Amino acid sequence: MQINQMANKFSYNNDLFIVNALLNMYDEIGSSVLARKLFDITTVRDAVSWNSMICAYIEHGFYEAIDVFNRMQEEISLDERTIVALLSVCLCVES
Repeated sequence: MQINQMANKFSYNNDLFIVNALLNMYDEIGSSVLARKLFDITTVRDAVSWNSMICAYIEHGFYEAIDVFNRMQEEISLDERTIVALLSVCLCVES
């Protein structure tokens, strides 16, 4: 949590490179809650940010991944990584 607080304190939460790196880190350590908190306070998001959240939720709650995907469609265009992530969601639903 300290990393997230430092990002907020120094206004790095608007730097896409840092935000995306943190989102991926939180996914790697299995903390979709921290990833979501950072994602929600980030004012600038790109496809990498959205895809990072979708991927974080695939392993830790695929229904949330679908919700993030629906929100993504309202803001930006899908890319190839999004389609691959959604295929993983479909596999989770079938299991």
